[in-house]
Amino acid sequence: MKKVALITGGSGTIGSSISTKLSSVYDIIVTYNKSKDKADNVLEGIGSGNNMILKVDLSSVDSIKSMFGEINKKYGRLDLLVNNASFTKESSVEDIEESVIDKVIELNLKSIFYCSREFLKFSNDGGDYNIINIGSNSVRTLNASNMIYIACKAAMESLTKSFAKEYGKLVRVNCVNPGLIKSNLSENFFKGRKEYVISQTPMKRLCEPADIADVVYNIVTNMKKREVSQ
Repeated sequence: MKKVALITGGSGTIGSSISTKLSSVYDIIVTYNKSKDKADNVLEGIGSGNNMILKVDLSSVDSIKSMFGEINKKYGRLDLLVNNASFTKESSVEDIEESVIDKVIELNLKSIFYCSREFLKFSNDGGDYNIINIGSNSVRTLNASNMIYIACKAAMESLTKSFAKEYGKLVRVNCVNPGLIKSNLSENFFKGRKEYVISQTPMKRLCEPADIADVVYNIVTNMKKREVSQ
């Protein structure tokens, strides 16, 4: 029997790549909120089998609890949680709306805590359990137009370390911080300065979604016998 992995936002640019990569060793649960077509496409790509998609509102604690209840009912286990779902909207400090701030905090921080808390209920039997949080290297490069998002990603790092310290004997907790990802979203970010931005990266190229998927795969397979909670 395969292990079971939950990838929040598993139909997005990074999430779909992680879902595909892990499908060889895990049964995959892909969450979505509005983009069911994208989630269906991911499921079609990896094969329906024992995989599934779940609609969830990650800004709602009740919806999160219901999601984990459905997972327990279908599988009776959950071995890996990838907190990948994310949201941001570029705005100046002067113009950002309160509703946007609330949504950024709900999806980039609060949902990480609530999903991780629910996941702990599956990980108390001494098995090989993992939480992987998808962060952002923007916490080091900084960007005023994404200030709240970056603050949440920085808090995610602290949350990762706190969970690892408190629950490291039950579950390995890690955070993966990508740089700029090659995507339609990043094209909008460049605004005519793509070559300059790329020139500032160590490898002189953008990060591919597959790069992130490879890191996640390596953590849960090749590093599973090590004490890696960070």
